[in-house]
Amino acid sequence: MSLANSIPNPKNLQGLILRGFTHPYSCHLLFGFSNGDVTKNFFSDIFDKIQSAEDWGNQKPKSMINIGLTFGGIKKLSVIDENDLNNFAGTFINGPSAAAAQQSLGDWYDPNSKPETWWNGNTEAQVNLDCVVHVYGLTKDDLDKLVSDISTSANKNKLTEYYALKDDKRLYQSILGDDPSKIHFGYVDGISNPSLKNSGFSGLASPEDINNFVIGYGNNSISNPGPFDESSAANFAKDGCYNAFRIFHQDVNTFNQFLKTQAKKYSTKLSFLGLNETELEEWFAAKLCGRWRNGSPIMLNPNKPSDSNERNIKAENFGFEELTKQIPEDVLKKFPSKASESSGSICPFSAHTRVANPRNQQLNTAREGTSGPPRILRRGMAYGPDLTSSKDDGKERGLIGLFLCGNLTTQFELLYGWMNFNDFSQPPVFSTVKTPQDALLGNRYYADANNAVKSFIIPVKDPNNKSVDITIPELPSFLAIRGTAYCLLPSISTLAKIAGKK
Repeated sequence: MSLANSIPNPKNLQGLILRGFTHPYSCHLLFGFSNGDVTKNFFSDIFDKIQSAEDWGNQKPKSMINIGLTFGGIKKLSVIDENDLNNFAGTFINGPSAAAAQQSLGDWYDPNSKPETWWNGNTEAQVNLDCVVHVYGLTKDDLDKLVSDISTSANKNKLTEYYALKDDKRLYQSILGDDPSKIHFGYVDGISNPSLKNSGFSGLASPEDINNFVIGYGNNSISNPGPFDESSAANFAKDGCYNAFRIFHQDVNTFNQFLKTQAKKYSTKLSFLGLNETELEEWFAAKLCGRWRNGSPIMLNPNKPSDSNERNIKAENFGFEELTKQIPEDVLKKFPSKASESSGSICPFSAHTRVANPRNQQLNTAREGTSGPPRILRRGMAYGPDLTSSKDDGKERGLIGLFLCGNLTTQFELLYGWMNFNDFSQPPVFSTVKTPQDALLGNRYYADANNAVKSFIIPVKDPNNKSVDITIPELPSFLAIRGTAYCLLPSISTLAKIAGKK
C-alpha cells in the first residue's frame, strides 16, 4: 500500500475527529434502537446533516451533526457479520460499566457516580443506550430547528430517547459569561490537543500521529486502532474513531469554597507573593490545574496570570523524572531569567494538566513501557446554569466530555487511571507508598479503597529561596459522574451505507 493511500481522507472522517467545532450551541441526544431496519430510516432522515472533517472554508454550516454508536447499537443494526462482532476490542464490547473499565475509572467506588446511577438512574438506558447524536448550531434557533427535526425522525422511527439529567432534561451546552470555552470551575477549556501529524506513516509513530486515532492504519502506530483485519467489522470501523462520552457533574460550590478557605488560611504565610485573598484564590486554582483559569501557562507566570491571555503550550512541557528539568529552550530565549527555575518548583506534580494531558514526562518503564505517554483528543463544553450565589442552589451543572482515541484501553482508560492513582512516574516524583491523585479529577472514593492519598503538595519558595511548601491534607470531591458511553464515530461512508445512501 502506498503512503498516499495510507493517510485517511478528511472527507470520510466525522468532523469531531480532526476539528474542534467552534459552534457556540450544541445538544447531545441519547437514543435506543427498537428495530434495526426501521432505525436505518432514522439515519437516512438525518444523513445530510452529518459533518465531515473536510475544511468548510469561510462559510460555516449553520447546523450539523456527528453520530456515535455503542457496540450494542452496532449489533442491533445487523450491518456486520455476526461472526465478526467479537473482532472489536473487549473494552468497547463490554462498555464503561464493566469491571475491567472500572478498575481505571473507579466510578463504582463512589455512591454518586456508580454505573447504576448513570443516566438519572434509568436502568433501561444503562443497558440499551445505542446512539449519541451530537448536534451543533451557530445560533440557538439553528440548533433548536435541527434538534426538533432529529426528535421528529426518532419518534417516527420508534427510537427511545434517554436523558442524562433529572427531570428528563437534555444535554444542552451552556455559555458561561459569554465565553463558550469556559467551564463551571472558571477555567478556559480546549487548550493543547494533539496536532494529529502524519509523520508516523513513514516511520515509528509518535503519540500524536493520526494513525493512533483513526481506525485501519496500523503503520507502526502505538495504539493500533482496530479492528485491523479483513473482516466485516474492520470494514465497518475503518476511518472511524472511538469516543468515551462522559458526563461530569461539577460541585461548583464546594470548589469555590475550597479556594476561599485556602486563600484565607494561607494569606499570612504567602504574604510575600503580594496577593490579596481574591488573587490568592486564583493562585490556588492555578496550582490545582497547572494553568491559570484564563488559559495562560503557570510556567511563564508563576504568581499571576498573564493579562495578554498568553497560551504558550510549549511552556507546559513539564519534566517529571528530573526535578531540575529546565524550561524549554524557546521559552528561555524569551524569558532568560527563568533558566534557574525547575518545572517541579512552579507546577505541582499532581496538577491536572500534568497528569491528564502529559507531554514529555518520563514514565515508570517497568509499568508503562517505553512508547511514551498516550494522548487523547478532548472536546468539552459546559452544561447547566452558572452558579451565581455563594451557596449551592441544587441545580445540575457540569461538563459534557468527549474523549476521542483509537484505543479505549491504552489511551482513555490508561490516562484516567493515572488521574486516580499517580503511580506512572518513578520516585522521587511520585511516592509508591503514598500515591497521590489528580488534584481536580481524582476520585476520592477510589483513593479510600486503593490506598491513595488525598493530600496535595504545592511547592513554594520564599524570597530567600527557602522552601515553604504548602500541604493541603485532604482534597474534597469536586466531581460526580452522571453517565458514560463508549461509542464508535463511524466513517461517512459507513453511515451512508447504514442510511441506504450507497
